[in-house]
Amino acid sequence: MRTRLKDGIRRVIVFVVLAVLCVTMFLGGQFTAPVAYAESNRELEFDKTNVMEDLTGATVNGEPFNLLNYPFDSSGVVKHPEIMNVVEYCYSFQENARGNYGLYLYFYNPQALDIDTDSAANRVHIAVEWTTNKDGEVVPSKYDYFDLKFCSMSEGASYARLFYKFRVIDHVGEDGNTIAERVNSNERRYDIAGVELVTRGDSNATEYKVGGTYLFTGYAKGYGADVNAESNLTCDVRNLETITLDLAGVTDGVDKRTYWRSNSSATGAHHQNQINSVFFAVDKDTLEKYGYTLQRIKAEWWEYKTRPAVVISDNRLYNELLKWNGVKISEDYDRTRGWTLYNSDFDVIGGGLGGGQVATYQWSWNAELGTGVNSWFSEDIDTLLPLLFPTNGVDVNDYVLLPETLQAYFETYNKSYEKGHLQFKNKDYSADLFEDTVDDGRTRGYNLREFDISNPDDMWDIKSYDDTHSWWDKLWDYGFGSITTDDSYRDIKPIEMVTPELMAQSDLANKLFINPDDVATFKDYYNSVKKDCEVFLFRYAVTDYWAEDLTVFEIDQNDYGGEHHTGVGEIRQGTQIFDFDILEFTFNKDGEYTVIPVVSSPIDHITGYTPSIEPEYPDWWKIVLLVLGLIVLLVILMPILPYIVKAVVWVIMLPFKLIAALFRAIGKAFHKKE
Repeated sequence: MRTRLKDGIRRVIVFVVLAVLCVTMFLGGQFTAPVAYAESNRELEFDKTNVMEDLTGATVNGEPFNLLNYPFDSSGVVKHPEIMNVVEYCYSFQENARGNYGLYLYFYNPQALDIDTDSAANRVHIAVEWTTNKDGEVVPSKYDYFDLKFCSMSEGASYARLFYKFRVIDHVGEDGNTIAERVNSNERRYDIAGVELVTRGDSNATEYKVGGTYLFTGYAKGYGADVNAESNLTCDVRNLETITLDLAGVTDGVDKRTYWRSNSSATGAHHQNQINSVFFAVDKDTLEKYGYTLQRIKAEWWEYKTRPAVVISDNRLYNELLKWNGVKISEDYDRTRGWTLYNSDFDVIGGGLGGGQVATYQWSWNAELGTGVNSWFSEDIDTLLPLLFPTNGVDVNDYVLLPETLQAYFETYNKSYEKGHLQFKNKDYSADLFEDTVDDGRTRGYNLREFDISNPDDMWDIKSYDDTHSWWDKLWDYGFGSITTDDSYRDIKPIEMVTPELMAQSDLANKLFINPDDVATFKDYYNSVKKDCEVFLFRYAVTDYWAEDLTVFEIDQNDYGGEHHTGVGEIRQGTQIFDFDILEFTFNKDGEYTVIPVVSSPIDHITGYTPSIEPEYPDWWKIVLLVLGLIVLLVILMPILPYIVKAVVWVIMLPFKLIAALFRAIGKAFHKKE
């Protein structure tokens, strides 16, 4: 109904906590803790030794390695892999003697999880910069991720997948140095916050807490200043403070991903601003120690905008269009394809009605478009329908395309690879599902950004439709229907601690900028942790969302006409976030800044595609439409109105004239008989 009303007006107006035991280990020659080699593709000498050979006869946790201390545990008491050792191999202060230098990690895997050893998402979280705090302590001030190279794992019926060995792949950081160049030769320091590993079958990695600082002094035999001296290599292991976040709710059952959409957008009609956020709790002991001001958050993610998704509620139409799902067509109109699709609204450029205007649609598929004045154009002529969804009996105006439905579709769609594969981290999608660009001012693909609450550029400004459109624009786009177009929001904080005063306000969805459906969950979470923790919201991305009624034109193959189907479909498009990960927090206590690494498994922040927001029309407006329609009709017919009136009068009078003529004829006949 809303589509018909809108069309009527148009025609009238035209985004696991792990305890780890890390120990020093010496193998035959000498073992030490973490570092890596700059030539990532090179196989090092120690890469080739088997994990079980390395462990046999080694000292672990101050004792000879005993296999009985590392049983399989299917009970789940130990639920995840643990780092049992960090090894620095063959470090030399002489650069030309580091050919075999490497940093190795050994894992005890009690549940025999099948770790995907080939995954590009396996990596380790290590400090790359340090500073001196007010107490004179050297502490990490910046972290980076380093890829892991699989070396070996335990095999055989007795020990399969119980132990794994990886090497850290070094790379040049933002400071222009590798790990080997960054460490102090007299005391090599490796601050390891966590390790991300992918279990086969999982789309995302899981980050396991390490929280260790490894201080290596001395040298293995043959690598010190005196190449003939015996090994004096030692390792001091200290605790490294980390903060663990569970954004997906694996441990507590609370999914902390949310999003919010405005009613309108400066982009234009049917567009909405979207804020992607996550929320989490930080314990008050940490805040007392380092400051209640969470000054900065560093995060990374991969960002892609989907192609327009077509949602259809009519089963017959959906099944007909399904034949074209993933089928590449040309931009040229071909009536034999049977169907034309385009968004319901269009813009008119130039001239008045009939005065050489050009009408433009935002999107179309197999549309018959003109090439000159008084013609129709499309800004985006799509040649694929890769994203096609049925509502399964739900009215399209009420149907929500859920995040899990979209994610499952991304992971299983393989009908066409017009643009090849889109591969990143552990993902492998059809590139056909995504646009080649994202919103203006945003970055397609990998994003690494640090948000600072004191940086004005990190504040979000949400502009409404009214900020950039006139009254006439609104009349053209929305008619006289009731719709909110002035919902502007200025200087929205990227990081906000949720206070009791804020929680006491009404309309929390619009105060916190979270999904209305998540308000109850948010309240419950806040109340459950508020005694010992403070809850923070992290708003890390603002993107455009577009949802609009779709017109489906069924082409009649017997002639050049057809049938318009309205109110049975929508077109929807938005930006999706993959492998979102928080790397570190920076706290501010009276001007003293402290960086704490965050152990947080990467998550996909897929947001659902909701129905378009359309103006509401009161019942009396139907009468107004009828009256306006009659007025327009009268104006159009004015030049020939006298003739029409005469014709109508003639038609009305015709029966009476016939009756009169009949009576006259009877009268004449009667008189003749006399």
